[in-house]
Amino acid sequence: MVGLFDEVVPNRRLAYIKEWNRNGEVSRVEVEFSEQDSAEYRILLLHTGFSKTESRDAHDYGRDIYIEGLKLLLASSG
Repeated sequence: MVGLFDEVVPNRRLAYIKEWNRNGEVSRVEVEFSEQDSAEYRILLLHTGFSKTESRDAHDYGRDIYIEGLKLLLASSG
């Protein structure tokens, strides 16, 4: 993956553009973090710019796997 962060706000927001495997499909990822209470955070992820349905679907699948892994990691460290 090749990409460039174009917005970094510590503890609040990340935004970057990326190209996977240099396949010409450039997309944008935006991630926002907001504290819900002292023990909970909300993560909002928006991934846009797909020109191919197959690429969008593959990213959806992969992202679900990573989110589940993050949940397990956070649960085990709590």
